[in-house]
Amino acid sequence: MSNLMPSMASMAPADDGTRSREDLEAAFRVFNSLSVRLEEAYGDLENQVASLDEELRVARCEREIQRAEKEQIAARMAGLMEELPVGVVLVGAAGKVEEANPAARDMLEGLEKGAHWETVIRNNLVGSGSAGDMVLERRRRITLTRRELGGGACVVVLTEVTQLHELQEQVVRNERLSEMGEMAARLAHQVRTPVATAMLHASALTRSADEKAQRGAVKILDRLRELEVMVNDMLMFARGDVGELARVSASELLQQVLETLDPRILHAVSAASIPVADDQPVFVNRDLLVGALVNLVSNAVQSGADHVALSARSSSEGFLELVVTDDGPGVPEDIAARIFEPFFTTRSGGTGLGLAVVRTVAETFGGSVHLEGNAKGGATFRLRLPLDVGLAVDKPAQVAGGTR
Repeated sequence: MSNLMPSMASMAPADDGTRSREDLEAAFRVFNSLSVRLEEAYGDLENQVASLDEELRVARCEREIQRAEKEQIAARMAGLMEELPVGVVLVGAAGKVEEANPAARDMLEGLEKGAHWETVIRNNLVGSGSAGDMVLERRRRITLTRRELGGGACVVVLTEVTQLHELQEQVVRNERLSEMGEMAARLAHQVRTPVATAMLHASALTRSADEKAQRGAVKILDRLRELEVMVNDMLMFARGDVGELARVSASELLQQVLETLDPRILHAVSAASIPVADDQPVFVNRDLLVGALVNLVSNAVQSGADHVALSARSSSEGFLELVVTDDGPGVPEDIAARIFEPFFTTRSGGTGLGLAVVRTVAETFGGSVHLEGNAKGGATFRLRLPLDVGLAVDKPAQVAGGTR
């Protein structure tokens, strides 16, 4: 019994040790299991963090792209505002200018940030046009469109309509001139026959034995010739006929002009044909072109010139230039701007059609005529015609013109 007791006593601790070891091993297994799960959870967390980082990076990139796009759009809009041909003004709630593009600042003087809008308008306004537009200095016209933005602010759009207004006036003027041209043509046809008859009788009176009657007949004949020129100018301007075309050289034109000029004018004229390459001809109606040059020369003498120079030369651009230069009083700038308008004249008894006919003739044959001022006084008319022999000439439309 005593031998058995120690054996049993020794077995009890052994069981406790075994259980402790098993518990420890179980605990380690649980710990290991928890560690694995923790590692897996940590790995999942790392993956989620990485995913969130990627999403954040993508979102940040998208925001950067959107911001860059918005900045690009803003820059483009700012550039457009700078280049817009219409004026744009942002007026704040206090009635002061907050923003204005260059076009608006060009239209209105004193248009600056902080300026009072109504004051700017009042200082620039000269009057109101018939179409409700605003008339500014230098005859500029603008229309004003206002759009409310809320809170008392508004955006104002300014559109310049000066050119449109001038075109409308020109259309109306051309229609009126067209009607007047038709009337003048009918009247000229009716006047032509009695004028020719009166000239015939006046010519007969110049051969009268009565010296006093002869002087009177000469004066009558001079006035009738002037009237005949006016009638012919009216017909030419109204009809714009091209007539029969032919190739005419510069030297032939100058010679015929000298032969056609009135003897009372011829003494003041000198002509020179500056070398024209092989005297290449122009394709024109000889009589019309000679008449135009005679008109320029006569116009210069009647305006007070003591000497008129007529010359011709070929230009490098393929044009024949016929130049009439005088030493007269010149043409004031305000008159020069209107000198080619029809029925405009500063000479008493003038029809205002002399230079209109010259311009019509020049444009009929594909050319042009220009007035040039001289530094030492006088005036120069430069009539340019193309040297292209094969030029096709169409019947011209009526164009503006006039005399000094």
